[in-house]
Amino acid sequence: MRRLWSMGLVGCLAACGVEDPAADDGIVVSASGRYELSAAFSPDPPQVGANTWTLDLRTRAGVPVVDAALTAEPWMPVHGHGVPVVPKVVAEGEGSYRVENLRFTMPGTWEVRVELSTDEDKDQLVVRSDVQ
Repeated sequence: MRRLWSMGLVGCLAACGVEDPAADDGIVVSASGRYELSAAFSPDPPQVGANTWTLDLRTRAGVPVVDAALTAEPWMPVHGHGVPVVPKVVAEGEGSYRVENLRFTMPGTWEVRVELSTDEDKDQLVVRSDVQ
């Protein structure tokens, strides 16, 4: 079983409409409140350079989300910039997704902004991490 990374994991900010989205168990709730995500970084904690990120995406009822198209955008809010490299998201089945080539260009606090889209829905999640 993968160890879930939860230190510094924060869900959508108050601006996303969810006041306390990150539970003590490291679950991040989407802006609409319909989805939840847990994440594991490799390496753990994330480092400057290329990282891999494994996501477990479920509805709030606990049903795996298997049909979502996901994008992940690293963003450094204190500097107001992202990175030039677009990470690749690969569906692994049963609500598991792998984000490859997730790059951070410097140490500090980063957000990974996740956009999800299904046939019926669009939503977003924000995961905050401290990059070494």
